[in-house]
Amino acid sequence: PSPLDALKGVLNSTADLRLDNGRLSAERVATLYGVPLSHLAQWMGRSKQAVGKTPDADSLQAPLGHLERIARLRLLMKGDAEFRKWLRATNSDLGGESPLDELALGKAPALADWVEDILTGSPG
Repeated sequence: PSPLDALKGVLNSTADLRLDNGRLSAERVATLYGVPLSHLAQWMGRSKQAVGKTPDADSLQAPLGHLERIARLRLLMKGDAEFRKWLRATNSDLGGESPLDELALGKAPALADWVEDILTGSPG
């Protein structure tokens, strides 16, 4: 849970990642991030087949939640294209790695916490 979860504007910023049933969709997250579903599945430690078969499965909601928290950074950006550029750019705060590199290393929870610190102005 994040303190930002209760703020309507923050929740609305990632509403496009959810289906009508309220669940996060791996397909929608992959589209936003500009990556194949197979990469997203790897980041979550799942097979592409399992994620593709049920992209809104209950078992995916927690790992997709980290990716949703990262996507909230779009609040500070001028659209999804800028977010995708940020994902691919190296960042000195990440030891010269890009956010996508961090995701590939399984660091989605830490990256989500870091983004939350940026959004709340809290030191990381």
